[in-house]
Amino acid sequence: LSWALPSSRVARASPTLSAASSWPATASATWPCRGALLLPRLRSCAVTHMRRVSLQRTSNKVEQKLAALKLDADGAEGAKKEKIEGQIEKQEDKIADKEIEISQKFGDIHKTEKDKLIQDITDATTKLNGTELAGSPEITDASDKINAANDAFDVADKLRTDAEGVEDKGQKNEMLKNAAAIEDAALKQLTAAASDL
Repeated sequence: LSWALPSSRVARASPTLSAASSWPATASATWPCRGALLLPRLRSCAVTHMRRVSLQRTSNKVEQKLAALKLDADGAEGAKKEKIEGQIEKQEDKIADKEIEISQKFGDIHKTEKDKLIQDITDATTKLNGTELAGSPEITDASDKINAANDAFDVADKLRTDAEGVEDKGQKNEMLKNAAAIEDAALKQLTAAASDL
């Protein structure tokens, strides 16, 4: 499944979000919390990635079965072809259900990751506020990105809530994917903020 959402749509959903910064190559001696945050964040990102890969593999298996059925239908005739076409219709419906299920699970994954990132950032800024680095641009930026991320997740939650009332599976899945894309953009901002502390 593809989770890409045009940048213009993400911007409209959460105007305060901007392009995420890359992870720093080395921990800075100037920022004592940065090295402490780096390993836990990498571990958390690895766990999230594994969960995403698992969901993607599940989707791929269902789609591969559909492709195999379509090949069988091409070489079939009469009653056999009609039977396979019926199986194809059921499999397509199963794929739609599976995509919706995966889209919903991504919401849980993203919320867990957001809460962990915000906690990491909050812990780091609390430590830094007791040093000469209190009030630094990095701390202010981290606070702004937390607010922006929370706003973005509010928009995504509204999309997910609206999607629950939609009967058309294609439209429902599209709304859930858009919500996941907004959440993913917000997570990148939080990751950038964490990497700067």
